[in-house]
Amino acid sequence: MELTRLLEVANIEPPYVLVGHSYGGVLVREFLRQHGKEKVAGMAIVDSSRVRTPLPSDWPSLMGDFQYPAIVGLDENHVLSAEEYEAVKEDEHRNLPTAQVEESCMVASTEKVNCAIPEGFQALGDSRLSVIFGNESVDFQKVYNFGIANGFGTQEARNSLARRLEDMEKVDEEGQRAHLQMSSQSRFVYARGKARTHNLQYVEPEIIRDEIFWVLGLAEN
Repeated sequence: MELTRLLEVANIEPPYVLVGHSYGGVLVREFLRQHGKEKVAGMAIVDSSRVRTPLPSDWPSLMGDFQYPAIVGLDENHVLSAEEYEAVKEDEHRNLPTAQVEESCMVASTEKVNCAIPEGFQALGDSRLSVIFGNESVDFQKVYNFGIANGFGTQEARNSLARRLEDMEKVDEEGQRAHLQMSSQSRFVYARGKARTHNLQYVEPEIIRDEIFWVLGLAEN
């Protein structure tokens, strides 16, 4: 695994505190599966469900020629400098081929990790675990509203996304709460306000910072 090799090359010794956002939540659980709680001192999982929420394949048509970050508010609400945000977008564009390969493997790799770390198994023991819920349904509600307001997408695409939105928040929250069972010391944190977005690390990174402090025992609240 790349993370394992990176830590070895950098001569960073365990134990580690791992932070995984989205599919990264699967990857840090895979690291835990490979190395065990002896090498993992704690973990923060950011808007990552045990089972990925399926979305209708035609949902992007509701954006027309506009970009996802603009529609869901990332362009407006991020706290990065202009240079930092541009670098993030360039990095995402450069890594698109890799992301597409990962996309094709996500379901199988997630199932593998879930099988190895089933619900109820305290893989982390008493090491602290924070699960942060960004609520991606808020983003897709914005996409749906944008498509309706601007006449984008077929009626079928609109109906499909509307049906998915009916229980998306509930399903995602349940899937993320299931992580809590990995530790006897875990807590669930809701993002609030503008930070209610899948990519909350760009909008309010302090939420993640504070949870890392809690995992490390540097903050109790």
